[in-house]
Amino acid sequence: MNRRFGAHAPLFARLGVALFALCLASNARAAAIEIIIPDVSKAVENNVRAFLSLTRYAERDDVNAETMARLRRRIVTETREALQPLGYYEPEVAYDVEQRDSSWRVTIRITPGRPVRLSEISISVTGAGENERALREVIEAEGLKPGLRLNHGTYEHVKGDLLRAAKNNGYLEARLTKNELVIDRSARRATVNIQLDTGPRFHYGEISIAQDVIEDDAMRRLLRMRTGDPYTLDSLLRTQYVLDDSMYFSAVDIESGDADREALTVPIRITAEPNRKHRFATSLGYGTDTEARGKFTWDNRRVNRSGHRFKLELLGSSVKEELGARYAIPVMDIALEKLEFTASVSEEELGDTLSQRQEVSSGLTQAIGQWQRVLFLRVLNETSTLADQSSDTDFLLIPGISYSTLPSYIV
Repeated sequence: MNRRFGAHAPLFARLGVALFALCLASNARAAAIEIIIPDVSKAVENNVRAFLSLTRYAERDDVNAETMARLRRRIVTETREALQPLGYYEPEVAYDVEQRDSSWRVTIRITPGRPVRLSEISISVTGAGENERALREVIEAEGLKPGLRLNHGTYEHVKGDLLRAAKNNGYLEARLTKNELVIDRSARRATVNIQLDTGPRFHYGEISIAQDVIEDDAMRRLLRMRTGDPYTLDSLLRTQYVLDDSMYFSAVDIESGDADREALTVPIRITAEPNRKHRFATSLGYGTDTEARGKFTWDNRRVNRSGHRFKLELLGSSVKEELGARYAIPVMDIALEKLEFTASVSEEELGDTLSQRQEVSSGLTQAIGQWQRVLFLRVLNETSTLADQSSDTDFLLIPGISYSTLPSYIV
């Protein structure tokens, strides 16, 4: 059978050449250095790989015999250096190098040996914050304890954690007056001596606010700090969260000014941009029990400059219609406490019964330490009409109280 490719024949030939060239290029790129470090912990393996010059060449395709000879001379020294931060100062290191075509395989065998262990630990805090709980928690953590294997990373973490805890709690001049790590290789023991001087504690100075959304008094009741309070990162973060979560503002910026070293204060400037006052939402759906259904919601996030809120919801389907409204008045701590009024009317078909319901309620939400308490009173009137037009009416007065815990990031 004769087959005619006609003008397509050169195209197939060109494709064949291109695929052959691509395969050659792929084989060239496959050349690399495979590094194998068997029978050691993941921490040892990762640290050795991080120290090895081989690692930087592992994906390169131009490693020739001369380059590998230079790299292999560094293997033992770099491996020993990688093990010292983990407490192993007398390891045995051996390696094999195998060339396979244009790629290399390097196997490094490590016997870490007996580690250096912590013997004496002294961590002390002086200054105004010597009894600060956050600093005590760092010291009492299990990172540096007698008998543990020496780990330079843990030692550095403890020093960093001490300084961060001090500065985050207002001790902006905290410094390490002593940080000594003494290693006795022959005895395989190490001693640690860390001394932190917290210096004085700084407090919040003037807190200036630039916003035209709610009244200044209402705005300040949202803040998690006051002038004269200790300057802490925690209170700054909680303030940022509360202001963002209030829905009054679209953007909030909290900026710490330069610390006054004489007055021991830090000024704060807060800038807030208004959020959209009104929010509308609609939704449509279908269910086997309700058939077509829809919902409309209107949120008025700022009825007035005192921060009052209003919400209206309208729900409709083939079996149920409901209209509900809610009005909230912030009191005291605006983020956590409010006086709320709700009202709703609904009509629902339940088989052969028609239920008509009216409800009003009021509630007072209060923050008590780590708890949030809600005192409420509900007034309910419900009339049920049967198919034979007979009806029954229930009138209920329901007082109640509920408690819930508050998240730590907002209290």
